[in-house]
Amino acid sequence: MEPFNVLIVEDDPDAIYIWTNHLQLDAAKIAGSGRPLAIRNVSNQSAAEEAIRTAPPGGYSLILLDLRYPRDSSTQEVEFLGDKWLPALRKTQPDAAIVIVTGWAYEHGLKRAVDALRDHDADEFIPKERPWEESLPRLISAIRHRRQKRMRKMPFLSNVARTSAEDILAAVSRARGRFQRFGSDLSSDAAIMCEEDPGEVFDSLQKELHQITTTLCGRMADAPESFDCADLASDEAAIFEAQLGSPIAVEIEGNTEVCTYREDLRTALREVLQNSIDAVVQTDSISDGAVVISVKRESGNESVTISVRDKGIGFSKAALDTLFQPAHSYWNRDIERHKGMGLYVARRMMHSIGGDLEGANRNDGGAEVHLRIRDWADK
Repeated sequence: MEPFNVLIVEDDPDAIYIWTNHLQLDAAKIAGSGRPLAIRNVSNQSAAEEAIRTAPPGGYSLILLDLRYPRDSSTQEVEFLGDKWLPALRKTQPDAAIVIVTGWAYEHGLKRAVDALRDHDADEFIPKERPWEESLPRLISAIRHRRQKRMRKMPFLSNVARTSAEDILAAVSRARGRFQRFGSDLSSDAAIMCEEDPGEVFDSLQKELHQITTTLCGRMADAPESFDCADLASDEAAIFEAQLGSPIAVEIEGNTEVCTYREDLRTALREVLQNSIDAVVQTDSISDGAVVISVKRESGNESVTISVRDKGIGFSKAALDTLFQPAHSYWNRDIERHKGMGLYVARRMMHSIGGDLEGANRNDGGAEVHLRIRDWADK
């Protein structure tokens, strides 16, 4: 079995000794059962660059990178070098989990570590002052984070390409229908009553295509991540209940953590919540419990469902028949409020991440919509 290769860039002998011993003691948790750990220590920038040039086949699996250490062995002067080197390091070691390990007390230490996470694709920051029992879970999380980015566990890109292509075709079809109506109006006595402007049709289509393609590019650059659906639902409830003027309860059942594409799920959930709020406002039935979110793990443990139920007007039969038809969904309506793209587009987004979206009327009035989220963790 190939070793799990670790590079430690650190000039403090005590820190090297402590980290090396802890890594070896918990090798099974870090590298996996039966996989040997191979640790290489370097204490300055010149040695670090040499370690990368002579990296083992496949590169390093984990790099612990201090932020302050000497430039070379000829001087003891300590400089901030780790974060400056990080962009080049990431290019040469794209699959390595890079963990910033530095002290709180150093000048700008925390800010530099956060900047490294945000701007230079580091995976985690662990303060040296933290005990090992707190550092180990963060270390394992960093390794998992990089593995998820590398593996892209689901057929996401093909799903996104397919659903986006169908959304583009739907947008073009809508524009074609508007042009056809415009042409029939010109050939009749109702021509002077026609309010459709060809320029507006083109502008609308251009906005839709721009929104679809911009979203596509953003989603292709995204990566699955692990998070708690209950936390996401609670965050969105807090945002939307300010608009509703009434509390939105969140009911949680079981472990609701998943690995999937957070922003696609968030966007679809926002569309559903906005629809529920609009339905409640129309019936003037605003009260506690007018909109409720439930989050639960489904049997089989492979999915989590977020359900949004409301005491609004419900879906008419005609609405249920056309709920997921593209003719009634637009990408370019009211984007700032995350409203108006329609349940069709929300469902397409759920499909592209391996989930689904369904809507129905409730026996006691109102409606409910279920977002089923495929959990791709460790699959």
